[in-house]
Amino acid sequence: ARNLGPRKTVSLPRCDEVLSYDLHSTNWRKSWLAGIDIAPLGSPDARLIKLKDGQSVPKHNHSDFEATVVLAGSFSDEFGNYSIGDIVFSDSSITHAPRVIGGEDCICYVGRQSGWQKRLTYALGIYDA
Repeated sequence: ARNLGPRKTVSLPRCDEVLSYDLHSTNWRKSWLAGIDIAPLGSPDARLIKLKDGQSVPKHNHSDFEATVVLAGSFSDEFGNYSIGDIVFSDSSITHAPRVIGGEDCICYVGRQSGWQKRLTYALGIYDA
């Protein structure tokens, strides 16, 4: 947990916690888009996403800074191919249409940074767009 002042504390799972999840018996929930399941991780800014083999996601961009870590399978978009262990960074300047490749489901950890957090990391020089 990070203390963000007197009103807000955000708890995100540690990397070793995420890597120790049993990804196939996780409590997956259907998303609004067929072929995509989501497992919340106790924070609106962190979740697991499972995309079925061959699934594509409509072209979109991100309003927040987002980091995606591929935990199983692989996917591609207009910028490259990503497989287990790859980390993909996206923000509002990126528009893409990911699709699962490789013949198996793709599971990713997605961590998002909201607008105020992004402004803070820009100001501190932690993330430079």
